Amino acid sequence: MGAGTVIASAIGIILLIITAYFLIGGTLSAAKTAVLAQRDASQQENQRIHTRIEIMNASANTDDKVTFIEVENTGSEVIGDFGHMEVYLFQGTQPYTYTNFSGQWNYTLQRDMVNPGLLDPDEVVNITVPYAGADPAWVKVATANGVYDSAYLPKSSP
Repeated sequence: MGAGTVIASAIGIILLIITAYFLIGGTLSAAKTAVLAQRDASQQENQRIHTRIEIMNASANTDDKVTFIEVENTGSEVIGDFGHMEVYLFQGTQPYTYTNFSGQWNYTLQRDMVNPGLLDPDEVVNITVPYAGADPAWVKVATANGVYDSAYLPKSSP
């Protein structure tokens, strides 16, 4: 009867060791995931802090129903995700959102020599937004990471 107690105790100890192994492994895995998520969030915030844009010129051709916007990258971060940039036009009583992802506006980069296809610091992008409805009075351009600038459009003279 003494051998049964020793075997049961050994099995209990082995089960405790296996349980502790899985608990520690799960805790370490969760800690690693939390650290990686915190690092990624910190990198995104750092990019957002260094991203700045400025609307240099904005006008609307009310005959052709097209808005022209010149945006300069005044920050130190390269902007390249044009598919997730948004342009807001305040038309009438509400703003309308125009996304490049769905092809609602076009862009052309000026002086695009360093990184072709990317908006480097001190480069300018020309954005053309066709619109329907009332003529816009205000425009806002937002980058993919949430940095934005806005400007009033000059009133068209009759």
